[in-house]
Amino acid sequence: MTAARGCDPRLPRSSGWGLTGGPFSYALDTSTAYDGTQSLRIASLSSDTTQSGNANVTLSAGPAVGNTFHLSGAIRTQGVNGYAGLWAKAADVQNNTLLYQNLGSLAPSGTTDWKICNLSVAVPEGASTLAFGVYLSGTGTAWFDALSIDLNGNPYFSNPTPDQIQWIQANAFPFTSLDPNNADFTDLQPLKQVIGNARIVGLGEGTHGTSEFFQMKARLVSFLAQQMGFTIFAIEANMPEAYRINDYVLTGAGDPQELLKGMYFWTWNTQEVLNMIEWMRQYNASGKGTIQFLGFDMQYPDVAMDYVTRFVRQADPGLLSSVSSAYSLVGPLNLPTAPTSSNLPQYQAALTAVQNVLVQLQANRDKYLETMSATEVDWAIQNATVVEQAVQLGASGDTSYRDASMAANIEW
Repeated sequence: MTAARGCDPRLPRSSGWGLTGGPFSYALDTSTAYDGTQSLRIASLSSDTTQSGNANVTLSAGPAVGNTFHLSGAIRTQGVNGYAGLWAKAADVQNNTLLYQNLGSLAPSGTTDWKICNLSVAVPEGASTLAFGVYLSGTGTAWFDALSIDLNGNPYFSNPTPDQIQWIQANAFPFTSLDPNNADFTDLQPLKQVIGNARIVGLGEGTHGTSEFFQMKARLVSFLAQQMGFTIFAIEANMPEAYRINDYVLTGAGDPQELLKGMYFWTWNTQEVLNMIEWMRQYNASGKGTIQFLGFDMQYPDVAMDYVTRFVRQADPGLLSSVSSAYSLVGPLNLPTAPTSSNLPQYQAALTAVQNVLVQLQANRDKYLETMSATEVDWAIQNATVVEQAVQLGASGDTSYRDASMAANIEW
């Protein structure tokens, strides 16, 4: 594995990127650009110098394996207490990092005019994915433009062929409105044939945090609810935390803005998601139908542990001591952080303890049903399942386990 880094006067063409990390704002800035009419601006929203925000892309390593991958871009900074630079990472099929490189101390800092920076890495054998992007660490503001990638000096992506463009034009369904309150769904009618009798429809996005993608999702949710009888919107967010938002969507209880903040990821804590939740609440209140907001992720155990503890305190007080003891082993793990060689025994001990809690709740289900509803009992067992899933994921570090757990939670 080798890497080269530095800055030179070359100017590549720009490309598009996904956005991750917070607390930062991300915007296309038309007031400054190195090449063209706009640049990507990343600005810190706090005084925390340990935070980092970035624009990124993840691809299959494919043709890059064994070759030299080159990332280039123009960077401008203002009051940056930290660095603004380029980075690249190669990982194997288990998502273990094989190579990570950034500009380090050569990255622009403080206040600088536009500078062209380059990062080259030799992608190692065994790489499955290749992630790369630009970043702002610390505080201040950075602008990025003229972003480009190549492989062994040749463009990584070729321009679309005329046949590919013609296929897109023939098969795409253009949106005529992004307003979920727009009752004219003429533009979305072709989806009825595409969806058919499917009970689950996946709503994807090309980048996290892009305003228009979630506006389109909101309109699709409105269409699916009002035109095709769908009743659930489920998101890749922690399960019990999302259910708190569902209480608001169904009953109006709680503050949706605060509840969004409690779902951990900045990608959901946006005005666009809040607007969709408010539409769902208004739709339910109108009497036209019912739509729920649910989650199926399982990376964080805290809210689930609280629910199980409250349930056991009411339904099975004799079990409370062992539940509290088991869950006390989970907090110090700082999930979803993976274990080190020194604290792996703590993860294993916690996993055994929370698995025992789940087994006991499952074994006592019939007894609980004598005094409580099946909804309350099964929700408690599911929360205990989420706790077990979170600890298992942390202990294993296997991202495929997370995928399997989310699929099981969707089925539940």
